[in-house]
Amino acid sequence: MSYSQAQLFEARTVRDGAMKMAVDHADRVYPSWSQEAKSWVEKYTSTHKDPFVCDELREWAEPLGCPVPVTGQAWGSVMAMACKSGLITKNGYRTCIFPTRKTTHTKPVTEWVAA
Repeated sequence: MSYSQAQLFEARTVRDGAMKMAVDHADRVYPSWSQEAKSWVEKYTSTHKDPFVCDELREWAEPLGCPVPVTGQAWGSVMAMACKSGLITKNGYRTCIFPTRKTTHTKPVTEWVAA
């Protein structure tokens, strides 16, 4: 199935709006959460050179003190920010196997690698 440019644009607009709502909410609850979370991406990629998914980063960072956002969807904006800043790059997709992530379990998720 192919999609028109208008359909793709609309889908991206909806996705970006949802990501912005999630990260804005996290930043309201915990001021500067997104910047702090991005610093955890920097720490992770400085010591982990293998490809990873966001859930692996979260499982590493949160027990070490990274604040947990109200919704895990806020991490999507952080990963997009880290990618745009050149900290990480997309490496493909991997099937999510984290049973605690019921909304993404067995779905393809982005695999990242340090840039």
